[in-house]
Amino acid sequence: MEFGNDYAGIAADFWRKLEPGNGDFDGLRASLTARYQRLFTPPVAPAVAAADPLASSAAFVRYQRALKRFGRQTEAIALDAFRRLSASIGATDPAAPPITSLRELHELWIECGEAAYSNAAHSNEYAEAQAELLASLVELRREQLLRR
Repeated sequence: MEFGNDYAGIAADFWRKLEPGNGDFDGLRASLTARYQRLFTPPVAPAVAAADPLASSAAFVRYQRALKRFGRQTEAIALDAFRRLSASIGATDPAAPPITSLRELHELWIECGEAAYSNAAHSNEYAEAQAELLASLVELRREQLLRR
């Protein structure tokens, strides 16, 4: 439910900004970045609570660092998508079709998001961050299982 609300909220926020007199996009960036991170950043391992001895283990620390690194990647994707969408909306090219519905805005947002994600996903930094996150999560899970 949270995923759906965040996803729909992204498009709704943009749509409100397109209304006359609401063209200030500064506050929108923080909202979109936060929503994008919630949508695409893996949650902290639920089995590791603050009282859990694993919370101070090397595996948990590695996982937290990897999660933070990957989070920076998702934030960069969100900002790139936002920049692309802002540029598309603000384009004065007469060949660009006007946005007259929420559906058209959503399609443009998806197009910009896919372009931003594709650009990032093909970078070495993204691949390394994703690989480190997976490796650290596997290590943490292994440690959890060994301590049972």
